[in-house]
Amino acid sequence: MISNATQRSILRWIHIIVTIPIFGYIYGPASEVQQYADGVRYIFVPVMVLSGLWMFSGVIFAILGVAAKLERRRILERTARGRADAKANGVKFGRKPILTPHQQKEARQRIAVGETQRSVARSYNVSQSTISRLTAI
Repeated sequence: MISNATQRSILRWIHIIVTIPIFGYIYGPASEVQQYADGVRYIFVPVMVLSGLWMFSGVIFAILGVAAKLERRRILERTARGRADAKANGVKFGRKPILTPHQQKEARQRIAVGETQRSVARSYNVSQSTISRLTAI
């Protein structure tokens, strides 16, 4: 593995070498511009841009990381604010109960009389654990 200093040195030399045809394209005589056009447009400029991005990739990723962290914080704040507003407006969170309050009361009475949880659950078309949670309350 080559060191970071060596990588930067290689990339700087790539930039210097790739710049020569670009200068020829920009500052050369108009009659020779067509000679440089394809190479500059499709080879040298993309190489220069990509090697520059590679050279500064640590900085670019650090900036993107900070931006992502700030956006995540903003999302959490907006979500918390929306949740608080919904609660203030009387919205109830969570899953709706399977049995109505009347059915819950009836199921508790049937179990108190001595009927099994399984038979009560079967009559309401729910699982036995649903009825078990009613009796635990």
